[in-house]
Order: sequence, then structure tokens, then C-alpha cells
Amino acid sequence: MLRRLRTRTYWFILVSLTCAGVLVAAYMLLHAYWASVMNTYKKEYLHDQSMKLAYLIRSHVGPGPLSTEESERIAAAGLQYAASVTYADPTGEEIWYDAGGREAFASPYAVDVPVIVEGEWIGTITAHYDLDKDDYFHHFSAVDQSMRRRMAVLFAIFLLLSAGAAYALSRRMAKPIEAGACHAEAILGGNRDLPVPEEGTWEVRRMTAAMNGILQEFKHQEAWRRQLMVNVMHELRTPLTSVLTRLEAMLDGIYPMSEANLQNIYDELDRLSRLVIELNKLSEAEGARFHLNVRRTDMMQLLKNVMEGFQFMAEERDIRLTLAPAYTPCIIEADRDRITQIVSNMLSNALKYTPSGGNVEVAVRCDAKELTMTFTDDGIGIAAEDLPYIFDRFYRADKSGGPHKDGGLGVGLSIVKALVDAHGGSIAVQSELGRGSVFTITLPTSLKREE
Repeated sequence: MLRRLRTRTYWFILVSLTCAGVLVAAYMLLHAYWASVMNTYKKEYLHDQSMKLAYLIRSHVGPGPLSTEESERIAAAGLQYAASVTYADPTGEEIWYDAGGREAFASPYAVDVPVIVEGEWIGTITAHYDLDKDDYFHHFSAVDQSMRRRMAVLFAIFLLLSAGAAYALSRRMAKPIEAGACHAEAILGGNRDLPVPEEGTWEVRRMTAAMNGILQEFKHQEAWRRQLMVNVMHELRTPLTSVLTRLEAMLDGIYPMSEANLQNIYDELDRLSRLVIELNKLSEAEGARFHLNVRRTDMMQLLKNVMEGFQFMAEERDIRLTLAPAYTPCIIEADRDRITQIVSNMLSNALKYTPSGGNVEVAVRCDAKELTMTFTDDGIGIAAEDLPYIFDRFYRADKSGGPHKDGGLGVGLSIVKALVDAHGGSIAVQSELGRGSVFTITLPTSLKREE
């Protein structure tokens, strides 16, 4: 049932029922309080009337038993004050007069008045009344009925006001949600240019802000997807076209089947193979968290071993590659092969974008909880608008769509981030275009081993 209700209707029903419940409870409490007040006033009035009745009776009667004339005087006084009167001795054991007729009283109430003559207690007059009868307080009943009518009218007015307030409140609360739903439908329909208005309660504004964030991210991902398709098509089409053209020319006899031409075809196929290998590396890195072979690892020794393999590349490009010494042991629990892959990708990336004569420095520091590696270069740097996206899969700061000189798709940093995340670490970058970059990788020193 609730699934079919609109938010506005749901809130209207909920607020209306809440207000109605509060008003009914308040009305019932007020009604009960007024009834209690009226009963108190009635009893006080009847007590006063009983005193007058007793004064009238004791002026004409003495101690019992009573004569016929005295009984008639008591009966007449009882009729005058609309009370059922009893007259008994001080102990209450001997009844000298009883008017009776009290069996039909719905709300009986009795007032005892002692009869004292010349300082002697000669008897007790008891006046019996029915609080539900109007014979002795017509004016009280009129006031009671008037007040009850006023309370009923006020209850109806407040009930209508609460319904109006519930409607206004439900509209106000549902408006941003309905607007968000309309915008979400528009987004599903393909209109992604208009942001969702951030209004309403704090939770609704948080939700709409998250929707706008998702929308912006979707736009970014859509633009990235289109760029990716351009890049992938270009990277794949160029070597395939070259291979097909050369093979077709060879088959037609236009292109000689020489060793040099076959080598060119091989180079293009090798380029395609490396593209596939990069994609496979990324897939493995993203699934690494389920396949970590955790062992005790000396990070300084690992870095020295990896950097030795890049010294030849650095010397060939006239780049100074150095490792800053660490003055404390740097031992962590990690997957050595994955950490080696991280360091290799970072060094390859740094050397690739550092010009001849530049510097690449690696530094390590650690404590009982975490290890931090920094890779600093004075290469070409990264533009500020590209920094938030450099760890995205296939993202390349080069928007030309042209192939890299190494035939890559630009997944190196994506692989690094996936492997760092798998170890429960983090990676950050600081860079300025034309002045180099500093990549900082933080890893926990202790990682749970796989069973």
C-alpha cells in the first residue's frame, strides 16, 4: 500500500494523523479536567445547600423519635432543596427519618451535618443528592453545556487548522523530493545538463548534492569513455591497418617479402601484443587484493634491486636516478611481487616523462605503523585539471588521441593505485606543469597473511 502512495500524500496522512491524535488526546484531557472542575463546584455548592437545609430542619425538630409534624417538616425541607434526607442519632444506629428514593441515583453524593442544640449533639442530618440531576444547579448545567460546545467548536477549528498545516508541510517536504525524482527521470531520459536543485531538509540537500556529484562524475566518465574509444580505436587501428596493408601488398606482389618488411609487420604485431598485456596487467592488479602472497619484506633491499634494473635506462637517457638512504630498518608485511610491480611502474613512469639531464629520486621513511615512499622527478609535470583523474583507468593527460611512443594506453598509474589499494594503502600526487611531480605512496607495515 505504501509503495503506491506519493511522498506528499504519505506525509499528509502521517502529519494529519499525528496532529489529530494530539488534538483528540488534548480534547479528552481537557474534557476530563472540565468534568472534574464541574464536580468540585457541584459538591461545594451542595455542601453549602446542605448546611442551609440542616439549619432549616434543626429549627423545628428535636431528638427522636420524631412526631408526624416534625417528619413532615423534614420532608418539606428536602423537597425545597431537592434532596433525599435522613435524620439519625449521633451514632447512626437509629434512623429517625428516611426519605428514601436513592436507589435510582446515578452519581450519589451525601453530606453529613451534625445537629447541635445548646452544645449537645442530638443527631445527624444527611442530605443525599444525584450529581447527574439538574434539579439543584440549573445554572451549573448551562455553564457546563456552553463550555462543552465551545470546546467542541475549538476542537473542530484546530482540527481544520492542523489539516491545513499538514497539507502545507507535506507539500514543502515533498517538493524537493518530487523535484529530485523529476530530474532523475530526466537524467534517465538523456537530459543530463540541468543539476538537481539543492533545497529542503538537511538530509534531502545531502541526497541532491550526492545526485549532482554522481551526475558530474557520470559526465566525466562519459567524456572519458568517448575519449577511451577514440584512443583504443586509434591504438588498435593504426597497427592493424599497417599490418593488413603490408600483407595485402605482399600478396599482390607490390611489396617484397623481405626481412625488413616482415620485421615491420612483426613490430606492429608486437605493439598490439603489448597493448593487450597492459590491459591484462590492469585486470590482474584490480583483482590483486584476493591474491596477495604476504611475506616479510625489506623495502630498502627491494628498492635497490628494482632500481638496479632501471639504472641502464636512466644512464641511456642521461637521467640521474638516486635512492635516498633510510636511517631506520624498513620492514613490512606485503606481497613482494606486487610491491616490485608498483615500484617498477613508478620508476618507468618517472623516467618516461623526465627529460635528458633531469633527476629522479626515491626516498623511504617508516615507523611502527606505516611506510611511505616518495618518487620525485623534475620532468614535464601534470596540469592541474588532469590531477584528479590521472589514476582513472585509461586516462591520459594527452588528449590528442595519438599513440604513445611506447604504444601504451596509459594504465600504469591505474595499476599502481589498484595494487596500493589491495595492500590497504594510499597514493597521492603533487605536481606543477613544467616543474615535475612528487608521488607519495603510503603502505601499512603489517598486513594480514592469506590462509
